[in-house]
Amino acid sequence: MDDLPVNRDTYTGNDLSIYKRAYAAIGDSDDDEPVSDAQRMKYGVKNVYGIPIGDGKFDWVDEYPADVKVTSATDEKRHALVIRNKRVHGKTEIHEIVVYSPQIRVFLHDNIKYTPNLNFNLHKMVLKAPFYEIFHHWTELRQNALDQLKDPAISHIRLFLGIMRKELKEITHDHKLLVGMGFITYELLWTLFKPDDLVFQPHESNPRMYHLERTSDITYDPHHVSVKCSFIDWNGQKFRRRSTSLTISEFRGPKRITDLPIYPWHIERNCHEVEDKLLSRGKKFFSLAGTHHKAYRGMARRSGHIAGGTGKHLVHIDGRVVVDAEAYFQYNSRYEQDCEKPDDWEGEYFESLSGEQLVLCTPSVRGYSLIHKLWVKLDVDLLSDIVWEKDSFSRLQLPRKRKELILAFAETQLSQQDNFADIVEGKVVLLAGDTGLGKTFTTEAVAEHMRVPLYQVTVGELGSDIKESVQSLRKIVDLAKKWNAVLVLDDADVFIECSSTNELEKTQLVTSFLRILDCCQGLLFLTTTGVITDSAVKSYIHLHVDYPILNESSQKEIWRNFIADLPGTTAYFAKADYDSFSDFYLNGRQIKNALKLAYLLAICRKKTLAPSHVMEVLVELYAGYKDDDE
Repeated sequence: MDDLPVNRDTYTGNDLSIYKRAYAAIGDSDDDEPVSDAQRMKYGVKNVYGIPIGDGKFDWVDEYPADVKVTSATDEKRHALVIRNKRVHGKTEIHEIVVYSPQIRVFLHDNIKYTPNLNFNLHKMVLKAPFYEIFHHWTELRQNALDQLKDPAISHIRLFLGIMRKELKEITHDHKLLVGMGFITYELLWTLFKPDDLVFQPHESNPRMYHLERTSDITYDPHHVSVKCSFIDWNGQKFRRRSTSLTISEFRGPKRITDLPIYPWHIERNCHEVEDKLLSRGKKFFSLAGTHHKAYRGMARRSGHIAGGTGKHLVHIDGRVVVDAEAYFQYNSRYEQDCEKPDDWEGEYFESLSGEQLVLCTPSVRGYSLIHKLWVKLDVDLLSDIVWEKDSFSRLQLPRKRKELILAFAETQLSQQDNFADIVEGKVVLLAGDTGLGKTFTTEAVAEHMRVPLYQVTVGELGSDIKESVQSLRKIVDLAKKWNAVLVLDDADVFIECSSTNELEKTQLVTSFLRILDCCQGLLFLTTTGVITDSAVKSYIHLHVDYPILNESSQKEIWRNFIADLPGTTAYFAKADYDSFSDFYLNGRQIKNALKLAYLLAICRKKTLAPSHVMEVLVELYAGYKDDDE
């Protein structure tokens, strides 16, 4: 920037040519309206010139260099407008216009409805080049000035619009020429984005709409334009408007507008089709406020900093999730790393959402993956209702009476119909038996029958020390109660085995565990392959179920159930095949694994699963389990 100011050029109202230009700016008439000397002085324009003083700041002077005279604030206030000029590369440009006239300020206030960068409450208003607000509202300003031709203040308004028309003439011409062909240059990028308009972010799977607040000045960062927008989000209690900044990087030459990462909504060619999609997604987002148990298949975004990388990480989920933004913020310690603290969200609250607000809803919701034990952001479009397995409980290989007892116990607790809740608020069920006998399947069957979440945790996931384990378990118990979930603590041997007097840490762990059980208000299943020996723990067990060794009949039924789950394969298996399979003494988990291997073997050979594939796997991998007593 050249620091030499231009020669003094001050309008005091004596030159009527500026009024002629002002008339031309807002109307088609060439007639001049008589203006008195008093009016011309009152509504005059004062030009001042900038001397750089560092950090992008200027001293504004009346003339230079013969008589450097810093302009007086009192002198400025006597003018309706003060034009502050600066010299750039040998050319004089308007840097900003200070509006002292109350008539102009009222006029602008009435016609520029959304003005995040303007303050109408001060005794003056500063408009900075290239005058974004005036450019974007030129049509409204011009039309309303024409509608006020009889207003005494119109000569003042005409004066202002005349200056603006001259200043914006070249920009307006270039803008119309480029946009008319569907292109824009980086230098004129700001002309596309009118505050308070809707802007569109195209994306193959998740297109988004935003409410535009403002764009950054290209002079502050010549290589990037920041577009500040807002959208609608759910903080776990209310819908609220949130702000975000999207960036458009510098580009050379004209660029097709629809190739930009974000552009005005009215330019989108498939606007009706896309709007329908956004509205449908917004309605679904609205319906997901609160707590919901859903199925999910696809990629989800895990937030927070993780070893080996930073920021958001993708994880593939194919299973059940719980949508719960309130719990996400309450129990997820990672969310603050993504600057998502809901207390810091700025913007108004909404109890309900209009159609325009629905299309502004974020395409994701916050929740918890019950499979991965992760707090994640879930795409709204990938959530679906759960297809429940209706006969899962009937397939459980336990005596009928025992199954009825377990189910009645679970139904009473989860429906909160227990009249003894004042004595024991929660219920603890111990499932004991060897691996693969159906303990885990029992909990899954109960959750399916009750149509509630299954929250399954192993002891190893609780933490490496007592304090961490206890804190984790408390959080898990609280969440299970909040979600009305079936809580399963697998491999709970460490909690139920009797500890000796010299095992202080284990004693502390069991004591803390019993305190948690004392406060537990839901249904808790404990699974173990051992025998309960701690008398204190025994007193907290309300139902103890032992799982017997599988007999031949139970094994055959398990084979039938697993094979029946494979479409189109049942017809290939006869009674004799099941008899042959049961010659190998396998538990439920081994049967499932053997069948999976046989299925993969058939796929590899491009065949349909047949008994021969199963027998091949059994003979090759499970020969030691064959009953040779025949």
